[in-house]
Amino acid sequence: MATFLDSVKEKRLDTGKYINVFRECGVDLKCTWATNFEYTADERVYIEKVEIAHRISSKKLFEFIMNEHKFMERLRYAKMSDTKLANC
Repeated sequence: MATFLDSVKEKRLDTGKYINVFRECGVDLKCTWATNFEYTADERVYIEKVEIAHRISSKKLFEFIMNEHKFMERLRYAKMSDTKLANC
């Protein structure tokens, strides 16, 4: 990994993990934010691209979990199940 991107190392790794979740779930994620990198001596350009990719991919993953997999509904069901078990 490029050492000048060390400040965004975790975000780069997380972004890859988020995108991999979509692939594993069979979702064709259109990475419209992904662009070709052209060399520049200005490191901020690369860091900004990583920040944008992380922000968009994390938002899409959150929406995917909340909407497609009905997380809140599943959480309520799990909470109800725990309550019923506690009352036995």
